[in-house]
Amino acid sequence: VSIGMVVNCTHHVITTILDQHNDFIYILDLHSKDMHQARSFSKSRVCHAWRKGVFVTTGFVINLHARPGMFGDAFYDWKSHFSLNCQAVIMPHNLMIVDYALVQPRSVHDAHAFHRTRMYQDPTNLIPTDHWIWADSVYPTEVWCAVPFKKLQGGSLTHRQNLYNCYLSKVRT
Repeated sequence: VSIGMVVNCTHHVITTILDQHNDFIYILDLHSKDMHQARSFSKSRVCHAWRKGVFVTTGFVINLHARPGMFGDAFYDWKSHFSLNCQAVIMPHNLMIVDYALVQPRSVHDAHAFHRTRMYQDPTNLIPTDHWIWADSVYPTEVWCAVPFKKLQGGSLTHRQNLYNCYLSKVRT
């Protein structure tokens, strides 16, 4: 197999994937069936008041088969693998990906990749009014991003804060 064949094949595969991108990765209409199901899912896990938490963010690693030819060492992660860090924003009821970002692995957390998503960069236009993303404690606290309370060093959480964290974890599972 020649290098030229690998390059040409890679270009064709990437072109095909990107051609389909907008058919599969998009923000749903506020009144769509999936948005209604996401609200129902959140309501069933927590309470009626929290039903508008219709997105969940999660990060994961995509291991690469081998060291990339260009800038290969930049893809070396803390587990001694060559990989990409993927941050996905999904619908909690069906795990449909509505936004994502791929970044080089570093010894930074998923929050770094989250800053690269369209939803983080333009929440006013992409997250419906009075709706939000469920996230874990490493993500930023925003009006549109619900995160658990963090225990301060040497301190403790109140009963209400622990209860909030407990219910929040029921949606993020």
